[in-house]
Amino acid sequence: MLVSLFGAFVTFDMVVYALHKTHPGEWETLGRPRGFFWSPSERLQSVGQVIDSSASRFGLCLDWLFSPPDYLRHNPTAVTAVRWYRALMWVYLLSFASLFVL
Repeated sequence: MLVSLFGAFVTFDMVVYALHKTHPGEWETLGRPRGFFWSPSERLQSVGQVIDSSASRFGLCLDWLFSPPDYLRHNPTAVTAVRWYRALMWVYLLSFASLFVL
């Protein structure tokens, strides 16, 4: 269960990194999200920016769980990472839910 969560976090970071490198304007518009392990080289200036970045990450986690981002459709590595992220998160969520059902 935790292996799937760790894998989901790593693949999420891959997608956020690809977004940061290939679509910096979109990355800015989305609130400059950080990954779970990856952080952009530019420093966040205030506590408010750190909170906004974390909130943006949470929102993207939910958005990408249900639909892939349109702006990365032309990046095959990012598309594959999003698919892996979605699969690993669903494995984690279903295995976590099964703890309460069984």
